[in-house]
Amino acid sequence: MRPEVEFYVQGQRFLVHSDEPRDHILKVARIVDGQLSEATGGRHAASFPHAVLVCMSLASDLLRLRDELAALREGVATTGERLLGRIDDGLRELAGDG
Repeated sequence: MRPEVEFYVQGQRFLVHSDEPRDHILKVARIVDGQLSEATGGRHAASFPHAVLVCMSLASDLLRLRDELAALREGVATTGERLLGRIDDGLRELAGDG
């Protein structure tokens, strides 16, 4: 059975069963709680529109990070190809083919 993790968001108690580590769940809960507090001006009265705004903000962050990750992967692949080309050139030169 997956472990149960207790956390609070906006003063409400939640229990979830998750394969994620407890610390991860608590970090996520703190982020959500902080975003909701920001959206509600610090009141513990988050409404559905507040929750949607928080979801939009978090989804925006996720998309931005995915784009950054894709750009980083592309950069690593390009740099790797360039380095392999230089290594090949160097090996050909050492072998007298260059």
